Amino acid sequence: MMSRKFTLREKVLLLVCAVILLGLFYYRVVWMETAETITASNTSSIQDEIMIQEAMSQKKTQMEDELKTNSANTLGEIAPYNNISNEMNELSAILQSADSYELSFSEATLEGTTVRRNIDVTYHASSFQNLMKILQSLHDCKYRCMIGNVNIQTASAQSASIQKSSDLNVSLTITFYETTYNSGSTAGLAQQEPDASAGTQTEGETAK
Repeated sequence: MMSRKFTLREKVLLLVCAVILLGLFYYRVVWMETAETITASNTSSIQDEIMIQEAMSQKKTQMEDELKTNSANTLGEIAPYNNISNEMNELSAILQSADSYELSFSEATLEGTTVRRNIDVTYHASSFQNLMKILQSLHDCKYRCMIGNVNIQTASAQSASIQKSSDLNVSLTITFYETTYNSGSTAGLAQQEPDASAGTQTEGETAK
């Protein structure tokens, strides 16, 4: 059996070839597979987020449709101005079943003999059933009102369905209607100029 020693040049060439083969192996087996895994993971996360947002949007639309369908079932009382204390008592009683809530008031406005009072409501519900119970109670309030700008979010992005979430944040605007008939005073009211679009219901709002 014949054998011979490799020359220095041959050894260098063999080392270079080994390095190139090792680099190709690393690129194909390690780097490309890792990159593909990361890409697949990112795509999956985006798809999950899209599914979550679509599910929440569909449920919000469904709830708004239900409120609109039921809007003609009950008509609350249009009380004389200023009925804020009674309206606050109603809101406080309804929102007692929420984990927490906040109210933000806007200045009451007068148009003709109609007084509108907007109150921004945010509350936290520990279940979808609790969320819907509060929404329905607001809708059935004894005083005439309109619910609009309903926004529902899950605090956990991992929940694909608000129906199964135990951590729900809700924000909405409720507009109470009062009248200046039989009112002793109109102090504190801001006169609102008639709008050309008056009488047109704002999108997303549900009148009782």
